[in-house]
Amino acid sequence: MSRFLLVLSLGFASVAIVYGGNVQISGCEVSYAGSKISLRTYEEYITYQEKILAEATADANGCFSLEFQLERTSLVFWHLGKYFVYLYAEPGKDYHINLPPRADKTEADRLNPYFTEEEVHLLPVTGDSRELNHLITRFDSIYGPYYSQFALSVYGPPDPASADTAVETILRHFNGINHPYFSDYLLYKTAILRCIASQYKARSLSAMYFRNHPVLFENPAYMELFHRIYDSYFSYFGRTDTGKAIYDVINRKQSYTTLRRILAADDVFKGDTLRDLVILKNLHDEFYRNSFNRNAIIHVLDSFRLQGQVVMFRPVAANILKKVTRLMAGYPPPSFRLQDSQGNFKSLEDFKGRYVYLNFCYCSSYSCLKEFEMLNTLYKKLKGYFEIVTILADPTLQKVTDFLNQNDYSWTFLHYGQQPDILKEYDIRAFPTYFLIGPDGKLILSPAPSPAENFQQTLFNVMRSRGDLQ
Repeated sequence: MSRFLLVLSLGFASVAIVYGGNVQISGCEVSYAGSKISLRTYEEYITYQEKILAEATADANGCFSLEFQLERTSLVFWHLGKYFVYLYAEPGKDYHINLPPRADKTEADRLNPYFTEEEVHLLPVTGDSRELNHLITRFDSIYGPYYSQFALSVYGPPDPASADTAVETILRHFNGINHPYFSDYLLYKTAILRCIASQYKARSLSAMYFRNHPVLFENPAYMELFHRIYDSYFSYFGRTDTGKAIYDVINRKQSYTTLRRILAADDVFKGDTLRDLVILKNLHDEFYRNSFNRNAIIHVLDSFRLQGQVVMFRPVAANILKKVTRLMAGYPPPSFRLQDSQGNFKSLEDFKGRYVYLNFCYCSSYSCLKEFEMLNTLYKKLKGYFEIVTILADPTLQKVTDFLNQNDYSWTFLHYGQQPDILKEYDIRAFPTYFLIGPDGKLILSPAPSPAENFQQTLFNVMRSRGDLQ
C-alpha cells in the first residue's frame, strides 16, 4: 500500500490534553469543487464499521469546512477516489488541510472488489515536531524497515536479541516526548515487533501489554496488537482441560453467560472489559471458520447485544451481528436508497410485501445484456408474482437513462451512484449476481439462481413452501 505525506495547518488549543471537544477541519483543493466531502471514523475495531462525522460540499474554489465533536483523540479519514486520506484528530484543535489533487478510480478499479486505496497521511506545517501527526509519521518511517525485516524472517528461528535492539533504537528517537496518545502508540507498535520476532509467546505478551493495562479499544495501535495476540484464542483455550467445554457452551448451550464464566478461569484476563472484547473478536472470527456452529454464534452474539456485561460493547455485538447475517437467508439484506432513471429515489422498503428478484449488473456487460432479455420475458409472464429490481453499476445515471430509453424494459432499474458501497455490502464479485427477497423483507436465496438456471421453477417452489401459491 503506497503512502504519501501532505501538509496541513494546525491551530493549537491552550491545554495539552482535552477530553472531548470541538474539532474543525477546513481546506481548499480546486479539483474537488462541487464535490461532497465526507469525513469518517471507525465505530470500533472489530468489524471496522465506518460512521460519518461530518459532511460538506466544496464551493466553486474547492474550499470546505467540517465541524464536529470528538470525545477523544481519533483516527479520522476520507475516501477520496484512489486515496484513503487520514489524520489523527485531537479534541479542541482546528486543522487546515491540503487534500491531494482529485484522482478518481478507473472503471476497472471501481469494479475490482480487491482494489486497495493508497494511504495519504496529512502532516501539520506548524514547525512543531512534537505534534501528534508529526510524531506518528516520524515513528512510522523508522519503524517500517524493522517491521519488514522481522516480517520476512517470521518463519525462521526466534531472534529476541534483534527485537530488543530494534525497540531500543526506536525508543531513543523519542526520548523526552510526553504525549499520552503517542506513548500508547509507541508502546503497542513496538510490541508488535516483539510479537513477530517470536520474542515472547502470546500469553506472555498478553500479560505484558494487556492484563494490567487500560483497554484502549478505540486506539488502532492497541487493537492491531490485540488482534495478533488473541487470534484463534477460542481454539487454543479449547485445547486445555479448563477450556475444552467451550465447544459445548457455544454449540449446544449457546450461552453468553456460561462462556464468560469459563473464560474467567483463564488467568490471561483481569476484569470483564478485556474478556468481553476477546469474546467479541473470537465470535466474529470463528463465524468465518469451521470450529463452531454459525447459528449458535449468532445466538450468543444476540445475547451479548441484549445483556452484555460491558454495556459499551453491546453496540459492537450488534455490528458483528449485522455484518455476519447481512447476506444470510432469513435475515434482512443491506438496505439501499437509490435513484431510478427519472431521478426518483427508491428503497428496498418500497417493495415490502412482495417477492423481489434483486440483481446487480452494468449496461456494457454482455452477460447482463443477454440475461436482461430473459428477465424481460420472465417479468412479462410472471409480473403478478414478483418484482424485479436491477441495480446498475455504470459510471453515471445518464448512461443508465440512455440505455433504458433505447430498450423496452418495464421493471425497476436503479443506479448505484448514491450509495457506491452497495456493491461491497452485497459482496458483488461478478455481474450479474442475483438475490431473492421475501415479502417480509428477508433474504430467501442468497445468491439466487439466474433466469437461465430455471429461476421460474425455483420461485414457484419457494412460494408453495411458504403457502403463497397453491
